[in-house]
Amino acid sequence: MFSIDVFEGEMNGLILCETEAEGLEELMSITFPEYATAEVTEDHFFIGGSLCRAGSTDLKEKLSSFLSKRSKR
Repeated sequence: MFSIDVFEGEMNGLILCETEAEGLEELMSITFPEYATAEVTEDHFFIGGSLCRAGSTDLKEKLSSFLSKRSKR
């Protein structure tokens, strides 16, 4: 099961999808939705306090870096 956060305003277009698991094995067995662009669990930019201080320019730069990494795979 996933919980979805849809942002508006400065973060318009950002959608965070969260899930929980009992352990690493269960977490690794989860099939992520096709719309999931990047794994951001360890990225401090996407923690609530940091995210609320970021602006749309910060978000665009961060997402560009994720997309460029993804296209190199």
